Amino acid sequence: SLRARVQMEWKGDLSMTKNLLASLPPEFESFGMVALERFNLCFFERNFDEALNVLWRSPLENLHGQTSSPLPKSFLAAQVYRLVSDREKARAEYEHALTIAQRALEESPQDSSRHALIGLIYAGLNRKEDAIREGNLALKLLPESKDAMDGPILVVSMARVYAITGETEKAIDLLQHSLQTPAGLTVNEIRLDPTWDVLRKHRRFQALLK
Repeated sequence: SLRARVQMEWKGDLSMTKNLLASLPPEFESFGMVALERFNLCFFERNFDEALNVLWRSPLENLHGQTSSPLPKSFLAAQVYRLVSDREKARAEYEHALTIAQRALEESPQDSSRHALIGLIYAGLNRKEDAIREGNLALKLLPESKDAMDGPILVVSMARVYAITGETEKAIDLLQHSLQTPAGLTVNEIRLDPTWDVLRKHRRFQALLK
């Protein structure tokens, strides 16, 4: 799994991830991390129909990624619907995800990653001020200076908020910072992720990828 991630991050090669997932026995499908890995693979390949199928096949309401925040399937589905411009379905899934994320935040109100998730959901719902507030609160609760592993993840979340809400320059500023951070993104991760498609025509973004 670690080798497959390294192949993806540093070479942009998804083949090892594909082979690893293909080799897993059926009982592993009940694990949230496996479903999330399958979703991410389809998402990066822009196979959006199969990405949704992966979510609906999973019996879990929440998947789990790099942070302590539960990741609602509805949030991931909303990301797909937003990218394919199905606004009605995107809004419905974001609203469902917001209910789950708010409940999770009530259980752990000082969890920075839960604030970051709500920020991303608000961004998807076009609640720009709320999204930026929650994203900044997440960064304040866990700055990179206090946590060199999870802090950089929150910076990327904030970049996503800025990208989705049209704050292009600020999004690119944070991506540039992330590329210079040991636990930040790599150029290939940025190339693969459809989230950044809204930035791809910008000259600064193109220069960043070089």
